[in-house]
Amino acid sequence: MQNIKLDKAPVFVFLNKENIIINSNYVSAQICFKKHDILNISTEILILLLKNKLDEMHLLNKQLIIILNEDFYTVSKTFSSSIKSKTSNPIKNSKMKNIFNNLDLSCKTVSSYTEYIYNSQTINNFEALPFLQEFYISDSKMAINEYQTEELKIQLDKRGFKSYFLIPYTDLISSLQLSEESRDINENKLIISIHNDYTFVSTYKGLYLKNAYKIQRGIRQIINSVSNRFNVSSSNAFKLIEMYGFVFLPKKYINFVIDVPVYDDITLEIELTELSFIIREEIKELFSEILNWSSKLDVNQIYFNSEIEIAGMTNLIELMSEATTDNILLYNISYNKLQYSLQTLYCEEEKLLRESQQNTKEVIKKEITNISIREKLTDVFNMHIKPLLLDPEI
Repeated sequence: MQNIKLDKAPVFVFLNKENIIINSNYVSAQICFKKHDILNISTEILILLLKNKLDEMHLLNKQLIIILNEDFYTVSKTFSSSIKSKTSNPIKNSKMKNIFNNLDLSCKTVSSYTEYIYNSQTINNFEALPFLQEFYISDSKMAINEYQTEELKIQLDKRGFKSYFLIPYTDLISSLQLSEESRDINENKLIISIHNDYTFVSTYKGLYLKNAYKIQRGIRQIINSVSNRFNVSSSNAFKLIEMYGFVFLPKKYINFVIDVPVYDDITLEIELTELSFIIREEIKELFSEILNWSSKLDVNQIYFNSEIEIAGMTNLIELMSEATTDNILLYNISYNKLQYSLQTLYCEEEKLLRESQQNTKEVIKKEITNISIREKLTDVFNMHIKPLLLDPEI
């Protein structure tokens, strides 16, 4: 890959509106803005906080792999129809990655994936489509949110960061192998990020994004439901959800009661079974919408992360989806697994670049051959046929 070099031990940095998570090969750290009472986080403050923390951790001169959430990218999906004929041209690149080779952001598209659909069947090979039959082209693209990303680069350059790459969060997670058991990297995946006020869902075929969906429902909805049902503050509802979550209770815990302090020695009694039921119903409502939206995709793997860790959520999602489910704890992912995922993306982009260069060479060679044939035919015509046409005796 031209002029692109990954360090052997870069530092991974997860950036979003709620926190900064830093993961290196020997030390990790997390800055949670709420816990530090930091409000109105601008890009300038975000990068300054990052710089100061890296300086404190003696990582300031390391290469950074900055993982960005959906705020920094836009996703589009288009459908078009066509009829295959002898003159039809297949789409030259059905797959495209442009993460590592686009430091100047000259190309807004960082990933694209194209499929052909014929007779309700997905076909990846254009040559397999029958002649004189209508088919559909499904084209998915992830592009840079120009304003957000440019502002980020300006602040990074202003603070003296020299070596870094900007990686979409969903792309990095798409190649993540959390378990020791190796999984098929080309399987269908759901990648879910549950934020305070919304949930963002991406569907992936292997390393390539196929579609994305934003649901206006998040952690705050669960907190409000618990708060309203038991008449407790939002902060207490948050603590109850974080401490107890949703659990399948054994019989001996059916009458278990949680005492929530109200004032002095006055407490509010909350039945654990009822708390668990409220949380379960909210999670079910959220994931029912997600699974309905993704029902046409045969999902093998679900990755999700949430602003708070809710006990029992992973088990409930597995029961609803019948897919292997992993809770992505960003502050707890091993450095080696992040390295593996990064290398997988890098090798995929490098492979596509070689294929593109090879295709270009073949096209040029074909054009040269065609030109040579046309020149030879012209010579034959001028030397042998044209004189006969112009001879008055013929």
